[in-house]
Amino acid sequence: NRAIDKKIIGRPKCNIANPLIIGGEISHIGDHPHFALIGWRRPSLSKIDFNCGGTLISDRFVLTAAHCLMFQGQRPNVIRLGEYDLNRNDETMHMDYGIERVIHHDDYKFYNDIALIKLEKHVQFTATIRPACLWNKDNDDGEESELSKVVAIGFGYTDYFGESSNVLRQVTLDLIDQNTCNGLVTHSRRLKDGIRDTQLCAGVLTGGRDTCPGDSGGPLQVSFNNEPCIKYVVGVTSLGKMCGMEKSPGIYTKVSKYLDWIEEIVWKNDI
Repeated sequence: NRAIDKKIIGRPKCNIANPLIIGGEISHIGDHPHFALIGWRRPSLSKIDFNCGGTLISDRFVLTAAHCLMFQGQRPNVIRLGEYDLNRNDETMHMDYGIERVIHHDDYKFYNDIALIKLEKHVQFTATIRPACLWNKDNDDGEESELSKVVAIGFGYTDYFGESSNVLRQVTLDLIDQNTCNGLVTHSRRLKDGIRDTQLCAGVLTGGRDTCPGDSGGPLQVSFNNEPCIKYVVGVTSLGKMCGMEKSPGIYTKVSKYLDWIEEIVWKNDI
């Protein structure tokens, strides 16, 4: 995978198991070094508002959701990498990067909710900052049958009416087949065509585990016991209804359907 260079990154320690956001649990430092926070720096308040997540996929690009490229009429202007606890500065060596440009999918309008952010300078990889791989198998051809569980991560709300988390959290979700998911979103005003083959559904049909506001743009990922430190991004957190509710799965953009689009932008000179 182009996103991983083991000679540069080395083999940092990480947890082999991703135990079971809403219904999730606090992750460990270094578990998700590809996670990016997308922020809006407010000079008048001397603070940064982080309203979305993303995934570092190269030394220059972050993958996220297209709807994360605008908040209250403003484009994001900072990407934070290596963050674990927003209330403390001594946990990890996080780094902030400026944004050179943002690229959303040309056909984005609820569907095709995917975007790339190009950073102003190259990222220096460390034990807590390094890219993830992109999952290149597709549900449609049966090759993804080994996937039934996926992990979502983020700093989003831990309750629909609650507050966002200050610590990076993770939650294990079930992949839900397209037919079942379509039956649950039949009256969605935003998804008039139902769930397309460019989308994934994940959650727990009995409720209690889910992504929530603030998790948008972050990765839906998998890893394997033989390479536990390498994370494969299967989806991008896109939208949902009432997070954590019964029969209300989250909707994710399916990364494997956009590999050509991503590669043409990120690795254009390598193709």
